Amino acid sequence: MTDMKKVKVNITGIGERFVPAGTTLCEILNEQFKEDPPQYEILAGKVNYEIEEVDLELTDDCVVRFIDLTDEDGMRIYRRSLYFIYTKALNDIFPDAIATMYHSISLGLFCEISGMTL
Repeated sequence: MTDMKKVKVNITGIGERFVPAGTTLCEILNEQFKEDPPQYEILAGKVNYEIEEVDLELTDDCVVRFIDLTDEDGMRIYRRSLYFIYTKALNDIFPDAIATMYHSISLGLFCEISGMTL
């Protein structure tokens, strides 16, 4: 029987945990919040201050902070996902159309559609 390498994970606001190397952020989430789920969906994690997807496998000791919609980075991830969905839907319906995202206006986004006539 071999000893499996353990990774020390310091979860911001929760504390330290030791998990087997190769454990994903999603697995930590499922274990951590199995009894009391978070109020908002976790979208990603900051691992050593770098934003990572929840399917990232942890191989070294690290600091993790989970990101949800209340976080500025979480809102950025959410908006970017909506841009991709919008662009995909537009392309499916109007294949010749080109959507150009410019900048935010208040809580909205200025977008221009070219290559088609409405």
